[in-house]
Amino acid sequence: MVPLRVKVVGGGVTAAAFCQRLLELVPSVDIVVSEMGKGTGGRCSTRKCNKTDIEYLHGCPAFDVRSTEFQTIVKQWTQQNIVQKWDPLRLGVINMDSLMDVHHVPSQQHTLYQPSPSFCANLMSERTTFQPNTLIRTMALTEEKKWQINDDTSVLHDWLVVTSPVVGHSSRWSKNFGSIGTELPPLVKALSAKNKNSQTQTERLLLDAMSELKSRSILSLITIFSGTLAQQCAKQFPFDMAHIQNSSVVGKIVCPSQGLTDDGLYPMITHSTAEYSSSIGNVRGTGSSISTVGTKGVPSSVEKQTMVEATMRKELIRCLAPWMKDLLSFDDATREVNISNSTVHQWGAAFPERHPYFEDKLSLLVPESKLAVCGDYFSQQPGRIETAVLSGRDSAEKLAETLLVRI
Repeated sequence: MVPLRVKVVGGGVTAAAFCQRLLELVPSVDIVVSEMGKGTGGRCSTRKCNKTDIEYLHGCPAFDVRSTEFQTIVKQWTQQNIVQKWDPLRLGVINMDSLMDVHHVPSQQHTLYQPSPSFCANLMSERTTFQPNTLIRTMALTEEKKWQINDDTSVLHDWLVVTSPVVGHSSRWSKNFGSIGTELPPLVKALSAKNKNSQTQTERLLLDAMSELKSRSILSLITIFSGTLAQQCAKQFPFDMAHIQNSSVVGKIVCPSQGLTDDGLYPMITHSTAEYSSSIGNVRGTGSSISTVGTKGVPSSVEKQTMVEATMRKELIRCLAPWMKDLLSFDDATREVNISNSTVHQWGAAFPERHPYFEDKLSLLVPESKLAVCGDYFSQQPGRIETAVLSGRDSAEKLAETLLVRI
């Protein structure tokens, strides 16, 4: 008997949670995940920096828990060493208007968890087929209600699961992928043409809401200090994580190693403000996901990337100045010696905004189109790891109920 085939678009946290839950409920299902990036994770993906073998989760180095349902899940992950509780965590706030206006947040007011570098890969498990560097250019729903992806007629899928809204978001698709030959997102084209009939009301409402989704971007900068500067940071900087107030450039600083690494390095992850990321537009290096999938007409912006690195690093140094006053006198040559690596990445849809169509649900199943839609833009708390996980699991449970009834 041929197993049911499920195609998942997007390889982030929602997709990983979906795969884990569906395989728990329907072990015989065949899942194929297609991701435009180099690996699993989305904002929980890792970067391995030059001159070091250490991998860093720079988009979401930590997350919190707000519901008992998610707490139960995280407890299981902790036992499996997929995540670990960040304890102790020295959390603080730095006011850039007055650099001496600094305060610690009492430990009892926060509990954060750190995902492992292989967090999403572990959730998906080896039972999921993962396809990196894959852009979904075309979709079609056949007369037999099978999904055909990228004009591949050799493998048809019984269900399509969309975890990334870009395949149904008209402006985002056109901006990033219009050059591949179609201005319409593939999901829009597929649902418009299915069975040569008009769309159902559910499909129309879904596509309209997808194209209306708004989100804010952020930039993440990984800076790895070395030498005496690393030692000084480890000794003097009082926080593992600091929220920055009254800076137009930097919003958060995270020190994931909580001290020097075994190689004597001191990594720091700097997140920009959404306003700064928005003000400079797209920042794409030669290794960006869009470059990897080979789209044309989307040039890399190496000069802009270099400028962003310099601007964010300068603001980072200003944040550190009260504890390392001699930082401000470093010339470029000294900085070259003491900064082992610097990498910047832009998360274009890091903070989706609430939308009335999605805020009253965790996921959506469209049985007549064999389509499931889920993601961190659902619910009244969009953009959170918790939302992404619960949305993926909710979608898996709805699909499993449909599949098991059918079986």
